[in-house]
Amino acid sequence: MSILSFDESSPDALVADRICGVIDSHADALRRVELGRRFKIDGVAFRLYRADRNVIYTVHEGGRWFLKMPRDVDSHVIAREISGAERARDALRDCAGYLPPRACRASAEKKYLLTFEIRGALINRALYRSMFTPLPGVTKDTLEAFSHLGQAMARLHSAGPPPEHNATKPTLDEQLRRALEDAAGADPLRDEVERWADSLDTEFDRNEFSHANFRHENILISGRRVTFIDFENSGRGSIYDDLSWPCAHCLLTTTARHLPARRSLASQDSFLRGYQDCGNYDPQRLTQATTLRVARFYVRHFCGNQPWPRIAWLPVSRVAVERLLRSLITGDRTIESHAVATS
Repeated sequence: MSILSFDESSPDALVADRICGVIDSHADALRRVELGRRFKIDGVAFRLYRADRNVIYTVHEGGRWFLKMPRDVDSHVIAREISGAERARDALRDCAGYLPPRACRASAEKKYLLTFEIRGALINRALYRSMFTPLPGVTKDTLEAFSHLGQAMARLHSAGPPPEHNATKPTLDEQLRRALEDAAGADPLRDEVERWADSLDTEFDRNEFSHANFRHENILISGRRVTFIDFENSGRGSIYDDLSWPCAHCLLTTTARHLPARRSLASQDSFLRGYQDCGNYDPQRLTQATTLRVARFYVRHFCGNQPWPRIAWLPVSRVAVERLLRSLITGDRTIESHAVATS
């Protein structure tokens, strides 16, 4: 049993021990979803949350917990979760802007991860809320949270050598290539994107640690503190796979109708400044990685069969996305200068 939290209180440790004992005794039945959607085992309440590639339960015992179990017992999901969470625990212990779970356990033998619920908002929702809230304190908290995200990400990247296993996500250029192959119909900008992709000659260093799935759905904030979840894709990769997620999302947020662009770009700037407080990156490579993400977004949604995209539950402007993408693939501006020019 691996204890992945920073410091467990005695009450939390006792509850975690009790839940883990129940899980250990019924791991196979829980993994196969044989016990129904809602049930109790020895007084511990389980509720099925999701069952796809991973089976996820909420567990109610002294609070709300989340139990994650990969369906494939031969998968390396939990091993990656343990490796990534251990790295976060060691790298972020003294990071004031990082909010660790109160308790977190994992079993490499029984293949599961159990973590106490972290109460907070998805960071993208916090960003959108700040755009519509006139209170300056909300905006300040959001900007501070983005700064803390950058600081924590930099510490995570620089905390010693990366693991031996590779990150599981396809590289950014591979993801774009697949989107281009799936695209249907003629589109001039799609052709420009393909020519731009063919001209790339910069290789990303893939001998660094990468979380590899830093979507905003995996980043929570509480007040001004942030936390990460879902290390199942982590491993040896490129830091730009991680850095480009928040940057691409902030830039794409500027293309949504009725959203003020300045707030989103200020959040991106705060994120990058926070990263620079604790680490370094190459602006040109970050621009390239972010462009790959924005280009994939365009190709998937406007040249494929994906539904019309929304940001903050509002439809984006195709004209604005095209303008953003063209400025990235044809210009020589870095992400920072793009934000300054757009704002």
